Amino acid sequence: MFKNRWSMFRLRRVSNRFVNTHFSSIQIIFIYYVLMTIVSFILLGLPFFQKPGADISLFDTLFMAISTVSVTGLSTFNINEVYNERGIILLEILFQIGGLGIMMFSTFFFILSRKRISLKRRQLIMTDMNQPRLSGSVKLIKNTVYTLLGIQFIFGLIFSIRFYFSDHHETLSEAIFQGFYQSISAVTNSGFDVTGMSATPYAKDYLFITFLIFLIMVGGIGFPVIMEFKEWLFHKREKHDIPFRFSLFSKLAISIYLILFIFGTLAIYLLERNHLFADMSENQKWMTSMFYSTTTRNAGLQMHDLSSFQTPTLLLFSMLMFIGCSPSSVGGGVRTTTIAILGLYMLSFIKSE
Repeated sequence: MFKNRWSMFRLRRVSNRFVNTHFSSIQIIFIYYVLMTIVSFILLGLPFFQKPGADISLFDTLFMAISTVSVTGLSTFNINEVYNERGIILLEILFQIGGLGIMMFSTFFFILSRKRISLKRRQLIMTDMNQPRLSGSVKLIKNTVYTLLGIQFIFGLIFSIRFYFSDHHETLSEAIFQGFYQSISAVTNSGFDVTGMSATPYAKDYLFITFLIFLIMVGGIGFPVIMEFKEWLFHKREKHDIPFRFSLFSKLAISIYLILFIFGTLAIYLLERNHLFADMSENQKWMTSMFYSTTTRNAGLQMHDLSSFQTPTLLLFSMLMFIGCSPSSVGGGVRTTTIAILGLYMLSFIKSE
């Protein structure tokens, strides 16, 4: 027992020494992600997480590790043919770490163990999460992780019940397994398909698709926005006399996110209503358009073969993927606020002429 405690003490000392080195915050975060990629590569290559007889090269495993940690959603093989249930659970854990960020998760475990968060680690958090100041960063991490894990758990249960009573007649264990995978992958915007069918079987299940859209938005809208929205709900419930004020960042992030969502929905509907969506009902056309307007921004889920879309629609998808999600979120891209600021700058320049 004493030996194990001494080993843990030495490990923490090595970690603290590394954090407190002369490396800059960006360099340390980069090194952390490289180390996380190496660990993921080793774990994903273990036979313990693979199906018997699975044949996957080291290069494909490395690509998978990088894609998982960066939550890109790309793979060079069929995941459901290579990894067993333990491997899928490992992927879900890596989604969480990659989507929420290594610094966020490591700091969260420091909080759970009641360890003091050093100034250097707070600076790392500020850099990793694009925060403008040190104050409140630890509280933001704690509330964000609890909130997102809670949302994943609630919708994991909802999806499990839906899958169990669906026409696919899945067993309870399969329904729970798939339900929680769909919830976690949607919130983390991972985009990895472990069934080989993505969201295709539920194309006409409007409630399920609505939930997916909501979860993808939760992951992509930005952690500070989620926390402010949560504070706004508590503020309304407690009925304060002073009105709640959202920050400029949240106003900008929410506005541009909704504008892009509405624009993408209308554009996809108009481009495909007489083409790929021609045989659909009007409700399904709009629901499918909303789904692709959301998922193309970062989630990567699909209900159709992408080659079935027209070229202008694929160009629109590329534009939405390029923009991506809000800062301090699980998503990528050049960020919605970047596009908003560029648009406002151009508008201001035109008006000044």
